Amino acid sequence: MNHGDPAQGALALLFLNVFAEQMGFPVPSYPALLIAGSLASLTVGDAGYVAVVWLIAMVACELADSIWYGVGRRYGHWSMAQVCRVSLEPDTCIRKNRNLYLSVGPKLLIVAKIVPGLGALSTLMAGATRTRYLTFLLFDGIGSALWVSSGLVLGMIFQRTILATLHWLETYLVQGIFIVAGALFLFVFWKAWRRHRFLKQSRLVPRVEIDELLAMQAETPDLRIVDVREPSVVDETIPDAIAIPLDAAIDRAMPDTDAETPIVVFCACPNEVSAALVALKLQAAGYRHTYALVGGYDAWQATVGTSMPTGDADTRPSASNRN
Repeated sequence: MNHGDPAQGALALLFLNVFAEQMGFPVPSYPALLIAGSLASLTVGDAGYVAVVWLIAMVACELADSIWYGVGRRYGHWSMAQVCRVSLEPDTCIRKNRNLYLSVGPKLLIVAKIVPGLGALSTLMAGATRTRYLTFLLFDGIGSALWVSSGLVLGMIFQRTILATLHWLETYLVQGIFIVAGALFLFVFWKAWRRHRFLKQSRLVPRVEIDELLAMQAETPDLRIVDVREPSVVDETIPDAIAIPLDAAIDRAMPDTDAETPIVVFCACPNEVSAALVALKLQAAGYRHTYALVGGYDAWQATVGTSMPTGDADTRPSASNRN
């Protein structure tokens, strides 16, 4: 097979494009797979060239995903927090993706590349939850193979349409850029508006700083501290904290708590949104003196440092686990 330097350059660009997207850069590579498939169909009978294209895209996927897996395994929750900071929904990004991975398991990697924004986060979660690397490679490899193969096959099937589209883009490139940019702007604006409303609601909950919590611990014997982080991915918590899942029925989660009892809720997410949501539920249930801890567990660790194993915490089951 001898396709010359231009073809080799195209393969190198395909590798870089796929690798960059899988590393989280905003450079969609699925169109490149479609184009590669449509061009590969022109090389009639050259199955070797198609195999090389497939293999190059697969190597790019597995290399990038293995890097994300290693970062998640080494840095755990911190790596999730850093990635979610650039998400369009940073306040719920960690909780949603963590809960999704924990409910589905490594099999989520099979479809992760199909769902926008899930790829890097699911591979991070695989590392953070200590999924075995061979298990990770198996399911991630299946997902990558399905994703790459679908792009190449669709490119072959719709070769004429894709090549005609490329010709149209050459003719109407400026108009096409404006259409895509306009659609992207509307999408980002909608997401930003939703987040603004979400944060505005969460700000209704009063906050307490770490020093205020320490003072409350010293002066208020009946103080309740509530941990709303996902129990299965945390090993330590604030001393005397009780764990309450986000989906818990409040009346069952805190049956022996007086309505006048001060309650401080904490999480490990940007803007302490999960804590604020549970605090709003507590306030609606009649617990008027409910607060969210500024900075959550990360702020506690950075300021105080003392903690206790989560196995020693009082864990309240969710409504789904109790009748």
